[in-house]
Amino acid sequence: MSALTVGVLLAHLTLLTGGWPEGLGTEPVASSGDLADAATSTSPADQGTSPASATATPAVITSSRVRWIVPKPPEPPPPPEVKPAPPKPRPAPPPPPPPPVEPSPEVVEAPLPLTDGSDALPTDPVQVESTGEQMADLATEPPPGTPEGAASVASDPAAGAGALPTPLPPPQVPDDPPVAEQALPPAQVPPSMRLMYEVSGRVKGINYNASGSLDWENQGDRYDAHMVVRALFVGSREQTSVGAVTSTGLVPERFGDKSRSERAAHFEHPSQRIRFSNNAPDATWLPGGQDRLSVFMQLASLLQAQPEAYPPGTIVSLQVAGPGDAEIWRFEMGAEETLTLPAGQMKGRHIKRAPRKPFDTQTELWLAPQLNHLPVRIRITQHNGDHVEQALRYLP
Repeated sequence: MSALTVGVLLAHLTLLTGGWPEGLGTEPVASSGDLADAATSTSPADQGTSPASATATPAVITSSRVRWIVPKPPEPPPPPEVKPAPPKPRPAPPPPPPPPVEPSPEVVEAPLPLTDGSDALPTDPVQVESTGEQMADLATEPPPGTPEGAASVASDPAAGAGALPTPLPPPQVPDDPPVAEQALPPAQVPPSMRLMYEVSGRVKGINYNASGSLDWENQGDRYDAHMVVRALFVGSREQTSVGAVTSTGLVPERFGDKSRSERAAHFEHPSQRIRFSNNAPDATWLPGGQDRLSVFMQLASLLQAQPEAYPPGTIVSLQVAGPGDAEIWRFEMGAEETLTLPAGQMKGRHIKRAPRKPFDTQTELWLAPQLNHLPVRIRITQHNGDHVEQALRYLP
């Protein structure tokens, strides 16, 4: 409660209890009603007295009015100013798409006529069928494990026509003969020679021309073969083979195939295993097994030793190892043909690799007797139509 309010209340209490004391302040002012009451209450004796001689006595105040001054109520605070909501940020425009990356020109590898795209591993033993008579014997001989009754029916169809079929026991799979028992045909390895080739082909829709060479070195008990194909804007590809020379031909020890980097196959004699540098599973090294470069010199060695032992139609099966696999290649011996080459006309023995599966690569080569049956023409055809051919450029 404020001091002003307390003072006002005390003043009113003082008036209600008896008025102002005589010694305080000025004379209180009577109201008009009070003055009238005083006038009517004056005795007649007093009326004769003159006003000058009379002494005015203030009347006692018995009531008062208090007028409260109520302060104005405080004005309500102004409503808080409502700030407009900040505008929503506009979504950032998407970043411009990166400029299209121009594809780098594809480097096309020059395939060598010794390259094969098959990845199958060898599943059957090496077979060298020397003559057509041996082929006929194999055609009439029942397969191993065939019961005698079934063999007689197969050899005599008329007798088997009236015989009732009888259940056959499960065939017995014979054990593989030891390596020493599989005799290899004799071979005469060609002497050292350098052959130059003209190369043409088509790969991935691109025609190209290139040059190639075969450096063949016979050191008596060792051999070294190196073939390279070089093409402008295409690059080069090399294959190498080194190993030993024996009475049955070549015994490879290492094969290398290099375009950007080299991959290799290693022939381990003690374990009769072929190991690959690309960590592919090892392969069993079968008797007479070759690599993709030495195989052509091995065919030349067989024909050089006994050309009459391989008449047209003879099939020669050899295990051939590449940089990451080893499989059986079956070569069909053909007739002798007259070839027209950049080096001139010469005769060559036509040999084809018979495909074993629909997508096998077809390989053809012509071995010239006048050059110790070394290859004077080689042609490789892939299942997609890509091909490469090399022909002897000039006589060594």
